[in-house]
Amino acid sequence: MKVVAIVYDENGQEYDQCYTWETAQTYSQAEGKRVKAINDDGHMTKEDIQRLCDYELRLYEDCWGGSHDKYR
Repeated sequence: MKVVAIVYDENGQEYDQCYTWETAQTYSQAEGKRVKAINDDGHMTKEDIQRLCDYELRLYEDCWGGSHDKYR
């Protein structure tokens, strides 16, 4: 499987790798993680994936007040 996106922690270190655009979206949406799309996935181009993740991160930050782990 090819890596679709890289997830970064709050220190800018690699946190995880995503193999689907849905997983990348979930990291941005549910955990407020910064995601860098590096490959296309199905009908989603890497640009589409990046836009989606950036959008979800903005929503997360608006709701939770910043990119951080809401469960800490």
